[in-house]
Amino acid sequence: MSKSNKHLEENDKEFEQFTTLVVFREALEDGFRRFTAEAIKLIMKERGVDCDVRINVVLPANGVKIVDIFCKDPLIVGVTALSLRNIEEARNQLEKLNSYVIAAEKFTNKKIYLKVLAVKFVKQEVANFLKEISEKEGIYLILGREIDVF
Repeated sequence: MSKSNKHLEENDKEFEQFTTLVVFREALEDGFRRFTAEAIKLIMKERGVDCDVRINVVLPANGVKIVDIFCKDPLIVGVTALSLRNIEEARNQLEKLNSYVIAAEKFTNKKIYLKVLAVKFVKQEVANFLKEISEKEGIYLILGREIDVF
């Protein structure tokens, strides 16, 4: 086998491994979105409200947005993340949530009933930041595990 063929074979193996990791991450993200949707359904049921919570909903408002968590009636919008390692990443998720809320309100002509941010793994300092912001901005916060190291 020539050097170039061996190099191509190594690249193919690396690409396969990378592709497998991407597929695995997407499956984890999808599973966490489903978990979050079911949790919101239960929370709403406890409040006496039956709603159809969906995941990965396309909203044609303010461009096209693919919203992680969505219920039309009452209007619920949510963002999910597998992990947030720092406050900058947390701020990005909050901005994303706010842009989804604006798009959903515009699309449905309704006011938001519940904003949700769900994170599976989060550093303690980031969790504290999110708790403070969520309380101020009326965001329903779902946190999985608070950990010190990533």
